[in-house]
Amino acid sequence: MNILLIEDDVTLFQEIKARLEQWSYDVCGIRDFGRVMEEFSACKPHLGKLSFHQAPKNP
Repeated sequence: MNILLIEDDVTLFQEIKARLEQWSYDVCGIRDFGRVMEEFSACKPHLGKLSFHQAPKNP
């Protein structure tokens, strides 16, 4: 099973990827956020995990 992992925190990406690979999942990630659709098409994921961190608002 291919899992597309979208995570902007490199350390967290590597931890999640390593854990999923221990369970025999194939993991690909988006490296160039300007080419998301191309990388999505190349991965052909069965499942996606998206991380979204909202920047804090300025007071």
